[in-house]
Amino acid sequence: MNVISISKKKFAELMPLTLAKEIMNAESTIYDFPYRKERKVFKKIHNLSGPVLTTKLDTIEMLDTYREYLPESFCVPDNLVAIDQTISGFTVPFVEGENLASVLADPNVSIKKQINYLKQIGEILDQLKQMRKSTPVNGLYLNDLHESNFIVDSKSETIRVVDLDSCKIGSNLPMSSRYLVPTALVADAQGKYKRNTNPGASGYIVADENSDLYCYNIMILNYLYGSSVNNIGLTDFYDYLTYLSEIGMEPDLINSFRMLLHSCDNRNPAPELDSITKEQFLLAKKKVYRQAR
Repeated sequence: MNVISISKKKFAELMPLTLAKEIMNAESTIYDFPYRKERKVFKKIHNLSGPVLTTKLDTIEMLDTYREYLPESFCVPDNLVAIDQTISGFTVPFVEGENLASVLADPNVSIKKQINYLKQIGEILDQLKQMRKSTPVNGLYLNDLHESNFIVDSKSETIRVVDLDSCKIGSNLPMSSRYLVPTALVADAQGKYKRNTNPGASGYIVADENSDLYCYNIMILNYLYGSSVNNIGLTDFYDYLTYLSEIGMEPDLINSFRMLLHSCDNRNPAPELDSITKEQFLLAKKKVYRQAR
């Protein structure tokens, strides 16, 4: 993989990108990075030692190796960056657009558009499932799947996947994931999600198809609730699903949510998303639900 070498002086001249308030990024700083007349993004990793960095570099190398098989929606890292000969991060192509977390929080974006973007993520997960069956890339999962790791491409109105350095590919160590943490609902599904036992890895769960679908379903629930559902507790979770049934949401969609904590495999709820009406969307909000209860 190509390595771009820059000096500390050159690095000091780079401008950090301004991120929307909905975006949380504690592990790195994002910079605007012009390179050979192309605009790129440089992700500078804060922790430059230990197994986390090693795993990220291994992941980036494997993504580069299998680049030809990956979906077009993937913003795959294309260069490593060394600052004064120390590997400090990587670049990805710049995508003109808006972070999905901001789009989902924007009242000026229609519910129909927002749901379409969420549906596209489900279609990407279906693509990955097929890719695992028909290509040498048989162990790739997004892992850290949440709203902030997607960009709405302003030119094509399509979803692009970013922050792939935390994905699960091959035998790399489990990386941390926003929704796969021991304080979340995922911890209540005893035996369903494989817990990491390697003390050198940052992830709580070893990513697989079920964990990716867990995160995707939680994304949808967060959108409906207008807040985080992932940490509301088991009793409140099931009560909220009962409430969604009471306001007339599609039974198959609600069953997808219920399956997250059952022993059966999770399912992709993308086909049912178009059934959500504006009235149901407004009634599903946390404030309205709490008042109803």
